[in-house]
Amino acid sequence: MVMSGPLLVLAAFAVGLGFLGTPAWPWLQSVLAGKRLEAQPLFEHAGLTALSVMLVGLGLGAGWWLYGRRPRAASGTADPLAAALPRLWAALAGRLGFDEFYAATVGRFVLRAAALADGFDRWIWDGLVRSLAALGEFAGVVGQQTDEDGLNAGFDGASERLRETGRVYSRAQTGEARSYLLVLAAGFAALVLWLSWGGGR
Repeated sequence: MVMSGPLLVLAAFAVGLGFLGTPAWPWLQSVLAGKRLEAQPLFEHAGLTALSVMLVGLGLGAGWWLYGRRPRAASGTADPLAAALPRLWAALAGRLGFDEFYAATVGRFVLRAAALADGFDRWIWDGLVRSLAALGEFAGVVGQQTDEDGLNAGFDGASERLRETGRVYSRAQTGEARSYLLVLAAGFAALVLWLSWGGGR
């Protein structure tokens, strides 16, 4: 009863929920769907229902015939199915060969696909990524050299020439008004002489 009791309780609730979920009274489906569902005739699909009940009855009958008539006296006793149908028991114990079939078909395909993906990752994608990285490094070096030797050097040279011109101009500036007036007078005198000698023609 330690094992059978909980199973009986679960079975009772499963059967009860099955009655609550009949098409004739779809209360539970309406609650789960969040909308009101219309009731359907109980025996609308009587053939399918009868087939389902028949299969369940066959399963229960087979289970009782194998295990209910003569319960096992101890856990170490051989299974009744193994004694009655040894070939079927061996097939079921071997999982009907599904593991071997899976390993021979899907398992091999997965292993080959994994090896192919690993090869692509190692030799194609990795090489492509490394090539792109090397190209990026090369472009960075070229850009740095162009920036330093071209733009920066040109800008530095122009700035230096501009500073030199500023130094020469600043040396010519004395800040004395007499010097500026003397330069203006000399320029005016030179202009008058040039005009007098016919420079305006």
